[in-house]
Amino acid sequence: GPNYYVCASGIDSHAAHALCRALGYPADVSATVSSAGTTDQNFLTGRYIAGVTCPPGAEGLSNCTLQGSPVLYPCETRDRASLRCLANELTNTTYDTRIVSWATPGAMSSDIGRVQVKPTRANASHWGGVCDSAVAVSATAALA
Repeated sequence: GPNYYVCASGIDSHAAHALCRALGYPADVSATVSSAGTTDQNFLTGRYIAGVTCPPGAEGLSNCTLQGSPVLYPCETRDRASLRCLANELTNTTYDTRIVSWATPGAMSSDIGRVQVKPTRANASHWGGVCDSAVAVSATAALA
């Protein structure tokens, strides 16, 4: 079928969730829609959808309706929809932690270094560092 452009103002929050679900994200996905934010004044000419509304819990766009019908209408490039899907993986997820030592002059212990974490089920190469200087010493005890 033909492709359509949708402006950010034409997507409700339920439609954003349905779009993320259609892309394979889990039911508890966080979904946000914003304008793409380009600064040029180009126009997307072609089929434009006035809006997409979906009922709460919609599994995909087949459960949704269009506000109006697809029409030929110029939609400013900066207003096109930008969708962000973020899986909420913190619930019921276990993490592995490790300390990666670095060469510190005079260091005598292997418990000095960078703290790294990764979801237990993740690939071995997906370690990430804890980089926030605001992490309290008491919080690091919970990671151990």
